[in-house]
Amino acid sequence: MAEERGSDPAVADPDGAQLSTGTAMLDEWMSGGIHAGSVVALVSPPDSPAEELLYPVVDANPGRYLSLLRPPTEVDRHAAALGFDGVEAIPVESSPLLNDPAGSLSGLAPESVVVVDPVTELEREGRDRYLEFLVTLHRAVVTTDSVAVLHCPRMNPRALQRDLTLVRADTVLEVLVQRSTDRSGPPRSRWFLTAAKARFGRLPETALAVEFGAEGGLGPADDEQ
Repeated sequence: MAEERGSDPAVADPDGAQLSTGTAMLDEWMSGGIHAGSVVALVSPPDSPAEELLYPVVDANPGRYLSLLRPPTEVDRHAAALGFDGVEAIPVESSPLLNDPAGSLSGLAPESVVVVDPVTELEREGRDRYLEFLVTLHRAVVTTDSVAVLHCPRMNPRALQRDLTLVRADTVLEVLVQRSTDRSGPPRSRWFLTAAKARFGRLPETALAVEFGAEGGLGPADDEQ
């Protein structure tokens, strides 16, 4: 039954180790990085470059980049263009991943990272199967002191099981955009990262202004540009 699968006894240690996000300013904003044993939901507009937040965390730690939509060569090429040569995406399909989540996550290295990009492909499936995947994923990262990052593009209509993702996630980060309305100059988008939930550690009090697209990945936004 779904209720039995949801009663997962594995819990991350709030005083345990933290894994680097691969970006110094993001580690500082998150008071040291991502707590080991936690699941992170990264919510973003579908047209955002949010994958640039995924590459550095996999590049900085042992990890698996599970790609459900983009071909691995496309992911690897984009990551390498930004300076992240350690990203090696693995092609996966939703049905095999949900049919055997334990097998798909077996052999996870200690203190590693699992990226699921995007998790919307799994959220479209049945609730019980998806819940079992989330519980298995959570148990896997807790027992190996690892971290999972679920890329959650906002969809219209809303992804069927998105609420389940956000409830089960230990940390919820959201990418927000502010579009320029000044018609006298070129169109400009200003990007911000906010934290909606953090079960372990301190919730950042302010949004983090970021700049995408630079070599080496995420950088501080330049308000003077």
